[in-house]
Amino acid sequence: PLAPTAAFSDTTGSTDCCGSTHVGAGALGTGILAVKFAVPIDAGGSTRLRILVLYESGLVWLAGTRPASGTGAFTWTKESAQTFHGPAAGTETTEFNRGDPVKFLHAAKQVSDVAVHDPDRGTLGSCYVSTVGDPNFAAGTPTQQDTLWFFDGVDTWWPTGLRTDNAARGTWPNIPGSAPPRTSRVTAPALGVVVDPADRNKVYVATSVGVVRGTLTIGVDVSGQPTYSWAWEQLMNGLPEAAVQDLSIHRFTPPNEPGRPGVPVRLLRAALQSRGVWELDLANVVSAPRTYLRLYNTDSRRRVPTPISGPTVDGEPHPPRWDASPDIVIDTTGTTRTNAPTEVELWALRTAGNPGTVASVSFNERHPVVHVLVHHRWSEPEPKAGVRVLLMRKDLPANGVVPLGALWPALITASGAGSPPGTLPDGWRQAGGILWKKPDSDVETRMPRAVSFELDLSAETSGTTLLLMAVVMSASNQITAADLLLSPGVNATTADQLVTASPHVAARSIHLQ
Repeated sequence: PLAPTAAFSDTTGSTDCCGSTHVGAGALGTGILAVKFAVPIDAGGSTRLRILVLYESGLVWLAGTRPASGTGAFTWTKESAQTFHGPAAGTETTEFNRGDPVKFLHAAKQVSDVAVHDPDRGTLGSCYVSTVGDPNFAAGTPTQQDTLWFFDGVDTWWPTGLRTDNAARGTWPNIPGSAPPRTSRVTAPALGVVVDPADRNKVYVATSVGVVRGTLTIGVDVSGQPTYSWAWEQLMNGLPEAAVQDLSIHRFTPPNEPGRPGVPVRLLRAALQSRGVWELDLANVVSAPRTYLRLYNTDSRRRVPTPISGPTVDGEPHPPRWDASPDIVIDTTGTTRTNAPTEVELWALRTAGNPGTVASVSFNERHPVVHVLVHHRWSEPEPKAGVRVLLMRKDLPANGVVPLGALWPALITASGAGSPPGTLPDGWRQAGGILWKKPDSDVETRMPRAVSFELDLSAETSGTTLLLMAVVMSASNQITAADLLLSPGVNATTADQLVTASPHVAARSIHLQ
């Protein structure tokens, strides 16, 4: 960057409350595009870190060390640096146009991201660099301007065949039914790249038209030197066709609990242009539709039973409680709606009343409307005709323990019959005038739908504390006896246990003033 040339004043907002203004001196220059950390193995008794710094014209490797028993700052040195440039006339140009591995990266002002592959491959660790490619690229031209390159950790860059027709480096499957046969190759600019830390042979690339996945095969040539090739495929799986600006992989392995081994979570997350963040379950190859309610704001019901404490709730503004689902919203505004509120409208509405002590919220309105927001995760929308939303209530004792009794078997029987039960057992009552309802529109992954229930609490006295419990189900994801399972041989018997055991259930407690 050049010397400061101007002052700046930027205000950053917040979805929760407020904003902050930052004032400082501006600078001109190309700046840094991406920074990635690697942890190489060190046999000398030290703790080692490596930082890869990508800028528009080069890549820098920085090494940090400190004694293994130390807690102070790392000592940093520059391991290496490469400046990107085009091929020189002669051998370099011939090798580059032929799609061979080369000692340089012809991608100045075209690079977009860097990803660590293997920190211990070679002296610098292997990595990928994505590029937007040559804007004048056209199929059949001699210029081998690939959009993803692999550095072998020593001194050589390998084209991956992501964009270019280079069968020795990258292969693509044919489009079914195409005549003459055409491959499904994606030639769009690559905007980001990430390697699966659980399987380094898998690399995911963000492009301007979606996500692609590559499987790396490392071989050996006749002289004993390593070779690298990739098998590519488009990875849509319900993802909208839009520019993917960035990718990341979230991993969490919960500790084993008595009678229940920790189930790992591994998600590929894609940030789309103007379409939000989408995620794909990498830990479970075979997935199924899931219709669900959340326990807390960042809950996606990937873990069942769903914990409400520990690392998975880090970032929540308040410690989650089992009876304060954000998908059950109390509306005391008195607004008459012709259509159910959207997710954004519910976010703005929040839940009426004040935080309670025993109950999650306290208010004095006796005719509130309760909105239940239904989520569905699958590559296809769930038709509204197959979705059922139930809202029930029961007195909440001071100890907060609400027995289920025979409620769940009664609901399973009703879901199979396709009609609500005539009565509910063991003190459970329907909360509104209708026990179950369906949404007005199909439920999509990107478009959860609200169902509204009008409550009449005029017969309840001040000081009454109630539990509202919502249950959702769909034609593709019905409720079953398995929803009760807390651990092998142990079933939920109370409401607080059920909402963690089943993704179909959520609750909110209310106190009437």
